[in-house]
Amino acid sequence: MASALTPEQPALPSEQGVRRVQRRTVVLLSAAQVFGGIGTGATVSIGSILAVELSVSSAWAGAVATVMTLGAALAALPLASLADRRGRRAGQVTGLSAALAGATLMVLAVVSGLFILLVLGAAGIGVGTAASLQARFAAVDLADTEHRGRALSAVVWAVTVGAVAGPNLIQPGTVVGEALGLPPVAGPFVIAGAGLLVANVLVFAGLRPDPLLLAREIASREAGGGGQGKEQVLAAVQGHCSEGAATSGPAQNPGAGSWTSEARRRLTGPRAARHPRLPDSASGGGCRRRSACGDGGCDVHDAPPPAGTGGGPGCRPHRPHCVR
Repeated sequence: MASALTPEQPALPSEQGVRRVQRRTVVLLSAAQVFGGIGTGATVSIGSILAVELSVSSAWAGAVATVMTLGAALAALPLASLADRRGRRAGQVTGLSAALAGATLMVLAVVSGLFILLVLGAAGIGVGTAASLQARFAAVDLADTEHRGRALSAVVWAVTVGAVAGPNLIQPGTVVGEALGLPPVAGPFVIAGAGLLVANVLVFAGLRPDPLLLAREIASREAGGGGQGKEQVLAAVQGHCSEGAATSGPAQNPGAGSWTSEARRRLTGPRAARHPRLPDSASGGGCRRRSACGDGGCDVHDAPPPAGTGGGPGCRPHRPHCVR
């Protein structure tokens, strides 16, 4: 049965392969954060000015930043749920696609002069911000415990680069806008949209295998193997206990003493350490045999034998303890 199921499971990368996947994931997410951060930085810096121009009222100056924050807050849970079901790649691509659509709507808002398109575009950029924040979790899915801080800081630092570069695109953006026949103020949003497109392509094409899904598969296989091993240990220990006096010393089962002692230590933990006078039947540390007391089972605990005797005359029986 096990051999029939084995070919159906895809082969997992080795430990060295997992480390390579982790390094590539951090580099790819960092690059995507640089390009994606450009869109966020440009929107925050120019959005307020554009909101006043399109609404003809300074009361709407903070509308773009407010809508971006609300969009990020409302999209956080759906994006996290999507990533939980289908992986980090699906969540990142969805968020970056929404941000790309938002940048496009902002360009259309400048061209058409519609304030509502600007608000909707800011909401899309906010969804991209939520995806950017969740990229930090993708950076540590496969990271070792001692390297998680370094992976997380690399992605956060990349976001800072994009956020600083975004506001500095106003002057180059005007040149781009004029070259495309658009209003000069639309140029920075064109650059932001191009950056978001690059980030989307990077994540869509490069985030393979998905770090979250791979980490879950590794944990599932390890847990399955560990559970099977524990059942085997339990069965082996029960088999040794059921042998009774037939396994009274290591002479009849060489090498079993250290194995069963280690198994008992792993399975019972601190409880075994608190009962040093109850040695295993095959541990070699003493004699233990079962006898009958009429209406219940009895354990006769004997003193440890002299070295090299393996039981026999060195065992001094104590009073039986009957379990009623």
